Amino acid sequence: MKKVIAVWGAANTGKTKSIKRAYTMLTDAYPGAEVEEFWNGVDITVVITAEGAKLGIESQGDPTGQRLKKSLQRFVDIGCQLIICATRTRGSTCKVVEEFRKKNEYELEWLEKCYVPPENWECGIESTAQDIFRATQAFLANGLRR
Repeated sequence: MKKVIAVWGAANTGKTKSIKRAYTMLTDAYPGAEVEEFWNGVDITVVITAEGAKLGIESQGDPTGQRLKKSLQRFVDIGCQLIICATRTRGSTCKVVEEFRKKNEYELEWLEKCYVPPENWECGIESTAQDIFRATQAFLANGLRR
């Protein structure tokens, strides 16, 4: 089974920070994992190989440019079984992910990143990162057996 976890939300809700935090959690949980970074700055594009699976992570989900589309294709070419990416709530990024998963036969899980007031910002980031981390662990434990 192949799967995309798409973290979707409006601009400036913390999608990138949540995905980057989940990435840190994954590298901490799997210290022997092989990590290949294609981009590590404000946004990240990385591939992690852990528990016999390749995980592609793209945190940039803005509708400008073609980065998401290019990263999704890169992840397929590399053989990623699980892809974690960011999208907006509607429009071009959602369409890119929908078309990608149909064309490449990936299961799709939408994970909503809601607006959180500034006083609870870090808590909201951590909560979404935990959701991503748990979904990834479940995939690693069960997804490859299907």
